[in-house]
Amino acid sequence: SPYVVKAMEENGATFGFEANGGGISKDVMLSRDAGSATIKILNILNKDGKTLKILVDTLPQFFICRTKIECSMDIYSIILENIKTGLDDISKDTDIHTGISTRIEEIDGLKIWKDSNSWTLFRPSSNAPEFRVFAEATTEEEATKLCEEGIGIVTLIRDSIIQQRQMTTLPTITTIATVATAEIDDNVHVDK
Repeated sequence: SPYVVKAMEENGATFGFEANGGGISKDVMLSRDAGSATIKILNILNKDGKTLKILVDTLPQFFICRTKIECSMDIYSIILENIKTGLDDISKDTDIHTGISTRIEEIDGLKIWKDSNSWTLFRPSSNAPEFRVFAEATTEEEATKLCEEGIGIVTLIRDSIIQQRQMTTLPTITTIATVATAEIDDNVHVDK
């Protein structure tokens, strides 16, 4: 809610939505309120004399894809930093087809805008050992493609980190010999 309220205030919006469906009306209170959202919708339907379906059909369509992988919480920041480092120059790039500069936002994870209608959000969970990727686009196919590409990047980085950690913790021959000698010494009993 705080991010939606902030964006509403910055853009002079009187109504905002959260991804979970929560509506926020500036006229009532700057917090989620299902009652005021319902009343506003009913008032619009009454005023326009149209059905909800007809009004919804006038809105642009967007599709969201969500996915996640298991991921240790202690590597979240490493993953985000690796993605960000790989995109250092992207914010300076301009899409040759749309003329729109790619944007990077770090409000709730790392969101990369491909253009004005599509983005990928890399977002580690704050309460579970999983890393989430969300993508939005004007077609289901594009949203799925962005999501799959995003989770592929996260998986590659996560697996690389795990592999590097395993390489640095592999026992050396000296360590193995020391442990084996100690185990032999512990098992040898000499009676006097």
